[in-house]
Amino acid sequence: MKIRDAFKILNISEDASPEEIKKAYRQKVKQFHPDVNSSDNAQSEFEFIQSAYTLIQAYLQYKESEYTDEPSLQKSKRKKRYTQSKAAKKQWFDARIQYDISVFKHSKKFILSRIIAILGCIISFGICIDHFSVPIDNYKPIQHIKVPANFNEIENYAWKDVYIIAQNRNISVSPLQLELLQKTTYLKISNTPFLQQIIQIQTTNTQPYTNIDFYNFYNDAFWVIVILLCGGMSMYVFRTKSVGYYSIIRFYNLYCIPLVIVFVLFGEARILRLIGVI
Repeated sequence: MKIRDAFKILNISEDASPEEIKKAYRQKVKQFHPDVNSSDNAQSEFEFIQSAYTLIQAYLQYKESEYTDEPSLQKSKRKKRYTQSKAAKKQWFDARIQYDISVFKHSKKFILSRIIAILGCIISFGICIDHFSVPIDNYKPIQHIKVPANFNEIENYAWKDVYIIAQNRNISVSPLQLELLQKTTYLKISNTPFLQQIIQIQTTNTQPYTNIDFYNFYNDAFWVIVILLCGGMSMYVFRTKSVGYYSIIRFYNLYCIPLVIVFVLFGEARILRLIGVI
């Protein structure tokens, strides 16, 4: 049965409203209702009208679902599916975070990370004490200078070294600075007593002095060192349970802090030149 035939049975047009369809159906069905009409074909006509009305109702529902309800229903389903998917992803991500944290906290890397963080904090505090407690004019004279015997035979100036012995620390001197030192008859070297590297060398043949400034690792990088080393305390100050936090802590404490500690303990200009920093 075509839909237009169903509308014809009810004597209505295809653009009729639901109220008009229902009204036409009631009027038509009364004529052939078995309780009212006792003719032989009343029952068949009654069923025929019912089937037509049912078809029209199904058509209207299909039409509404296709152009109105169905898209909104699909949108609702998509939104619900998206919400469920997002919730599932978040649940999975949270589970992975907790697993990742538990694995890290029960691993040797976590213990090593704590040890390095504590060591970094101790060194950081030591640098702070040294930086703020040493008087500016509290310097000591150098003990002696040692120049390699075969210095003039070395063609590659990058490998030429003269060691200034100050408080049993070997401070590397650049080739240019060494040439200036070799031309002098008077030498005065000042250095700070604890971790601070030599600040300057004063050389001259006659007064006044000519200053030769050295790369001062501790002064130039002081605040960077303090920030990096004190950052290790974040393991004990903050208790954030996130995979990003622990990832940063792992990378920071296991790689960054040891590197900074190496530079602090062995922060000679010679080492810095070797890796191309200066």
